[in-house]
Amino acid sequence: MTAEEYERIQHFLTRYNRIDAHLRQKLRIPRHKRGFTHVAEKFDREFPNTIDVGTLRIVASIRNALVHETLSRGDYCVIPSRTILRRLDELCDRLFSPQRVLPIFRRRVETVSLKDSLVTVLKRIAARDYSQFPVYTGNKFEGLLTENGITRWFATRAAKDGALNKFRGVSVRHLLPQEECELQEACTFVSGSEEVRAVRNMFANQALLEAVLITDNGRSNMPLKGIATRWDMLR
Repeated sequence: MTAEEYERIQHFLTRYNRIDAHLRQKLRIPRHKRGFTHVAEKFDREFPNTIDVGTLRIVASIRNALVHETLSRGDYCVIPSRTILRRLDELCDRLFSPQRVLPIFRRRVETVSLKDSLVTVLKRIAARDYSQFPVYTGNKFEGLLTENGITRWFATRAAKDGALNKFRGVSVRHLLPQEECELQEACTFVSGSEEVRAVRNMFANQALLEAVLITDNGRSNMPLKGIATRWDMLR
């Protein structure tokens, strides 16, 4: 066995032990209870989209062979490949250094007030190509104005009046009720320390969620530090 192969084995076992300890700590499963594969599968159920269970099943088999079927220090029956080591390293990064919504989604957030006119909002859409606008009165969050809500207002108004010639008298106050989603369904607030994977799960599990708004502590009455949309999750 070469020194490089032996180093790979030690690297593998170190990563395995660290992951095993972390999963058990999160699940409060003692070291002597349940096998690694069971722990990994339980962790995947409770913390979805965090680990790759298929890879960890392979890792468990390799570890068992290294620990239980080795004759001597220089006579290991299997050598972990560089590919499996890379996957373990990537998993460790996700578990121990997860991405946070800040600074990834930090940006200047365009907001509007209930008094802003429809013309003002349309000009911002044309200039910025934004599709969601948080609505505030002072530091009070009023709701999320979207292109869909504006379109529904146009459709309703056209059907009622047969013409659209009074834009300047229309304000966000008139548009916001046209949003089809309840406020709690359309958007939510998170703190800047929230993990990106948690936000990704929010969009995956909430079909009507339009935007995740980010403040330092996750409260709606604090200054906005960023925004994450469903489109951001696809990039």
